[in-house]
Amino acid sequence: MYKDQFKFYVYTRIFQNNRQENYYRFHQKHSFGILAVISSDDVDAVHIPFLVDEYKENFKLWGHLAEGNMIIENSTNMRGLAIFQGPDAYISPVYYKYKSVPTWDYMTVHVHGTLKFTDFNENTEKIKKLIKFF
Repeated sequence: MYKDQFKFYVYTRIFQNNRQENYYRFHQKHSFGILAVISSDDVDAVHIPFLVDEYKENFKLWGHLAEGNMIIENSTNMRGLAIFQGPDAYISPVYYKYKSVPTWDYMTVHVHGTLKFTDFNENTEKIKKLIKFF
């Protein structure tokens, strides 16, 4: 998937940080994500491991889908959304100095981009890298 835009999501916007190097560090720890696409008649999502390929300004996410996966059949050159979930925790109101309500703090990254599928035989080195990483 080619990155067009990425964004960190945290509960409080004060803590939001969209610097690319922070995304890369986050992804190293939380690289198993959800790939979601909207086709002409449905919404599909799969859970897959991703690697960051070519860590530069315009980085690429790389993952592996089985040949028969519905996303491959329906999504060539479509827009996609990769979602990565980081740490999360319940925050009780007893921790606040002033009266408050309970909340849930979390970190996620959303990466929007265009899907590009390649043949398995073209990517044997990337698949070896994926296996080694996980």
